[in-house]
Amino acid sequence: MVFLGGWTGRGIRIYALGSMTLHGWKRWASDCLSWVRAGVVLGGFVALGAPAQSTGFLPEAKALFGACSAHADGSVGRTYACPGFNATIAWLEVPSEYSDEKVLEVMRGGIAAAAKGGLESKAATLTLAGREHTALEMTVRVPEAGETRGFLTVEREATGLWSFMCLADSRQKAASANCLKVLEYFASKKVPEPLDLKAPAPLTKAMLGARELVVPDGCSLSPSTVPEVGRIDCPGSFLSWTRVTLEVDLDQWFQRQKKSLGPSFRQMVTEKKGVMTERPVDCRVVGQPGMCHQYRVPLDRNQGELRLLLAVASMGKVTVQLVCSHSGRSEAFPPVCNGLLELLPAQSPKAGPDDAGPVAKPE
Repeated sequence: MVFLGGWTGRGIRIYALGSMTLHGWKRWASDCLSWVRAGVVLGGFVALGAPAQSTGFLPEAKALFGACSAHADGSVGRTYACPGFNATIAWLEVPSEYSDEKVLEVMRGGIAAAAKGGLESKAATLTLAGREHTALEMTVRVPEAGETRGFLTVEREATGLWSFMCLADSRQKAASANCLKVLEYFASKKVPEPLDLKAPAPLTKAMLGARELVVPDGCSLSPSTVPEVGRIDCPGSFLSWTRVTLEVDLDQWFQRQKKSLGPSFRQMVTEKKGVMTERPVDCRVVGQPGMCHQYRVPLDRNQGELRLLLAVASMGKVTVQLVCSHSGRSEAFPPVCNGLLELLPAQSPKAGPDDAGPVAKPE
């Protein structure tokens, strides 16, 4: 995505704050939020995007895709709705240190949050274009709508990876056979239209949908080519956003993001000999009732706290996720958060498995 402005932390300043640094926070948040976006990009099989302007299929692709309609799947993918099956191809900027298995796991999570039914999967290996591909074999069961089956797989290149997915109506043997042919085409020839998914135009403005965000003085907009996500970095604070044009189960989505963020950050804090507290909080997100979870870490040398708020909200058929982080003594959100978030007075004590409390400081 230049994934949230860059998986490698490009352009991130490092601010020494004793045993815990903003660099550590930012890298952790960027990586975790990148997985969010990776999981969403392949949600096209459950909710097709708006039809894009037709480009026509390449001559060699017409025999296989001629009966299909092409749709944009976010800004880095294409989805093809075909008789009896749907297929998706996308280009993702994911660094090599993340294994194919990890990438597939996170993508599965995004698909599960958007699927209108139960999702089952198991590890598989596909031979496509003469090469072995790590894959997931998936089954989606939708009440009163039947069952679809197929595969999700990835293919590495130097600067990222391709993701290929195809799901077919399990009652149609011909559709299932065509799914395998489509995956073979993706692996050997990539996009069946005259499009280059690897060369999108760079973005010059911080946009949350149609809303332009303010980049405060002294802050920087991380380089990006994908309008669904972005990040603004400031000395001592940052804002990351993800805008998902899919209807998702918001509670399931939120719980999954906490499950991804919490353990990884808790481990980092423990390794840094720090203490973390976390709790759910009442909030509004872009003016709408939202779901929020707050993480707090005391900083060394009496520099206050490092605070991070994970927030999600539904706005019709769009899901918005924000992460705002800042350090210091003030509880107020910093200017970089653009007034998008508001904490509400607690109506009642919140407890349970989500209220993890402090992480003990190692001896």
